[in-house]
Amino acid sequence: MKIMVDQAIEAHKEGRLKEAEKLYQSILKNQPTNLDVNNNLGVLLCTLGRFDEAEVNYRKAIEIKPDYVEAHNNLGN
Repeated sequence: MKIMVDQAIEAHKEGRLKEAEKLYQSILKNQPTNLDVNNNLGVLLCTLGRFDEAEVNYRKAIEIKPDYVEAHNNLGN
């Protein structure tokens, strides 16, 4: 699964957003409590202007780890 996470992050960084989104979603099907993937998918969805969906992912990350500063910051923005 680590390889898939790395591929998703790489696709995200390179601007291949549809590919990254599919990878993030695939990971979350198997690991719905993956903190970083929930947060990263939220960032990607914000980039696409899909703010309500992004909020869901940020809140999921915060639910998993209430002191996850990055997700709180992203949610606030």
